[in-house]
Amino acid sequence: MKFLLKLVIMIVLIFLVVSFGRIYPGHVVVFLSKYRLDSSLSTLIFAIIMLFICIYYLVRFWVNMNRLPTKIRKWRAKHALLAGRIYLNSAGINYFEGKYASAYKNAMKSTSKEVNKDNKFLAVMLAFKSMGYMQNYAKEDELFQELDSYKEKKWQLAKLMAFAENQYTRQKYGSCLDNLQQVLNLDKRHVPAHRIMLKVYLHLNNYEKAFEVLNWLIKYGYLEKIYVESYKLQVLRGLFENINDAEELYRFYRKLDNQDRGNGLINKFYFDGLIRLKEYKTVIDSIEVMQKSEPSFTMHENMLILAKKLKNKQEAARLLVISEKYLIDNKQDSRLLLVLGILSFTLELWDSARGYIEASVRLNPTLDGYLYLFFIAKSVGNQQLLGHAERMLVENTYNLV
Repeated sequence: MKFLLKLVIMIVLIFLVVSFGRIYPGHVVVFLSKYRLDSSLSTLIFAIIMLFICIYYLVRFWVNMNRLPTKIRKWRAKHALLAGRIYLNSAGINYFEGKYASAYKNAMKSTSKEVNKDNKFLAVMLAFKSMGYMQNYAKEDELFQELDSYKEKKWQLAKLMAFAENQYTRQKYGSCLDNLQQVLNLDKRHVPAHRIMLKVYLHLNNYEKAFEVLNWLIKYGYLEKIYVESYKLQVLRGLFENINDAEELYRFYRKLDNQDRGNGLINKFYFDGLIRLKEYKTVIDSIEVMQKSEPSFTMHENMLILAKKLKNKQEAARLLVISEKYLIDNKQDSRLLLVLGILSFTLELWDSARGYIEASVRLNPTLDGYLYLFFIAKSVGNQQLLGHAERMLVENTYNLV
């Protein structure tokens, strides 16, 4: 288009010069030393125009030649930028396809050509995450150092989360917690950070902190319902196993909502903790309070554990009365019958003890049942029962352990 415009202008100028020569014919004489040049006026004007055009293009050619290195550098930069974006795009696609080797390769090519620092940071992140999935720890550590050099605030959250996830995978829980805490300093409601923190505290058996994080996730609805129950049981079991003060254990249990206190497994964890701390009276009180509710398998398991622990006859007698009330609606419960037999044995009620335990092993043979039959036979000197109990223990030890 520019060339066509220039051509039109040239034709117009030539036409004007020719027309001017016809309208105003003149004669020009130019003396140069001993030389003389004769020309018409129109020819002189045309020559001046052509000279101006030649000088203009010579000057332009000279300027363009001087600009050539800069243009080449710009062209190369533009080409490198385009190539860098193509490699970055390929790295992202490869990463989400799970082709981590290709993602790393394209990301590193992008970093060598990319001039935009934001895009370079993104490429290094893709390379770092890819090496994490491939468990190439040598390259991952190199990229860790490179990522750490990006100090601007806009990159910190992404960088710290990448570090935390990497350290969690490599079981560097102390460093992981440090980075997660920095994430929460930047964004206190960062949900993925809280989720990883919950897992870290569980790995470290820090159940108090895990309970705090779990409650936060549940409160704001940031934990899927299918995981809530599993995490809650895991955390509460750890807490009840690690609390070494009965008052603290009781206070913590009272803090739980009614739904949790109605959960059989959570009650078992609580009772296990009380039994471990030898707070037998408190366990019996709790069992008596729960008597109105339908007893669960876990309740009977706790009663069995408690029955084997009790040496105080007054406590054993009290639990026996409670257990007999449970039996009214659960006459075919072998575990409850075993509890009654063990308590009767502790109270030296030999006939009752034998009757309950024989009824229990008829419904469900157990090592505990045959073992207590052995104890009863030995206590009363019943050789026939002693022989039977010994034979049953020998025959069933392998199957019933």
